Amino acid sequence: MVEDACREYKLRDLEAVYLRELLVNDDLIGHLSATDFLPYAGACRAVTNRIPASRTQVLAGLISAGISDAISNDDALLRIWQLDASLQLQEIRPTIAVTRGNARDWSIIAPASLAGVLSEKRLDALPNETGGALLGLVDIERKRVDILDALPAPKDSRGQPYEFIRGTRGLFRAVDAAIDQTGGLARYIGEWHSHPIGASVQPSATDLAQLAELSLILRADGVPAITLIVGDDGIGINLAEYPRPEEPA
Repeated sequence: MVEDACREYKLRDLEAVYLRELLVNDDLIGHLSATDFLPYAGACRAVTNRIPASRTQVLAGLISAGISDAISNDDALLRIWQLDASLQLQEIRPTIAVTRGNARDWSIIAPASLAGVLSEKRLDALPNETGGALLGLVDIERKRVDILDALPAPKDSRGQPYEFIRGTRGLFRAVDAAIDQTGGLARYIGEWHSHPIGASVQPSATDLAQLAELSLILRADGVPAITLIVGDDGIGINLAEYPRPEEPA
């Protein structure tokens, strides 16, 4: 990960792009999977020597070449390399593009491709509404939310022209899989759903009630709740943060 000369894309942006790629690219399944448990034997190399030296040398050479390429131009750079069991090399260069917005005093960053992906899901479901869970990163100290992915509607969801009830079948398994795929960094941050043709992306009274309920649930983790609405005019993102009770003096 290398920032561009103007720092339009900072390392946090590149990290979010990388984690999204882990979630949407089937070639990267297991990229951050934990290694098998190894007991500590007391030797200085017992825990850290999990990668054969030959692979370490190959990857180190790739990183060195990548850094040399990066400093020769002003653009942001993100490359992912992996070696399979037969030492076949795969290089992936995700597209670096994000959209930025603000809600209350929080910054919300989403991949530029997300609007198109969700618009397709909406079109596939019309005339009914559809939706699902949102996954992302939350930085409480910097008041920043990075939306990483939007899960499809669970099989037991019910969509009608003016209503969507998100089901739960397989949802917990899907969220846990995303958490594992990103090395424990991604988390559930809220919900997304579509609006019918002719309706704006502004939240309805029902949407606002759901957002308030979500913020109350997520208050236990100290994070805000996000709802994303897809409509004719793109997407609308809403955030609510339930006030945490003041700590006793």
